Amino acid sequence: VLEEISSAIGPSALANITKAEQIFCYQVSDRPANYTGYTIDGFAVYGFCGIITDDLKKIIISELFTNQDNILFDVTEKCTIRPRLLLRFVRGVDNTDVLLSSPCHSYAIFYGGKINTFNAKPAAQIIDALINPLTQNKLDFVSPALTNQLMPIGLPQTPEQAEQLNKNKTPARKWE
Repeated sequence: VLEEISSAIGPSALANITKAEQIFCYQVSDRPANYTGYTIDGFAVYGFCGIITDDLKKIIISELFTNQDNILFDVTEKCTIRPRLLLRFVRGVDNTDVLLSSPCHSYAIFYGGKINTFNAKPAAQIIDALINPLTQNKLDFVSPALTNQLMPIGLPQTPEQAEQLNKNKTPARKWE
């Protein structure tokens, strides 16, 4: 991983990315003022777009974290970041989020209340090649709380979970 990135995000965030046990993909957008749905890092969650494979993880790390040619550290773009995908890198109970933006090609890393943004304009084709197919795989997001946290990715994994979700439209734990 490039020194500028690792020193900016810190060793724990970096370990979550490089040693992630799973990577979840969420379709996100800026949160409208009247939005009452689910959020991650302050962004509105519009869908779940899958679990990132190990092969795709290697490509993401190679192109966005280790390739000096794909990041402009000293150049800021005059464009508006449009959140498109959020990749949640999970290691144990810890996670680091990476927000991908297009058409203002950049990515932001969220960890421990800190946000670090990197200009990835040279990697525009790579970011679009990630975003476009993953957003086509979008499924509606379902809160894990509705099924007593049995669905860590927000989707029913078994027929029993699907049946419980269909029966249970209120939080299973009856929190006040």
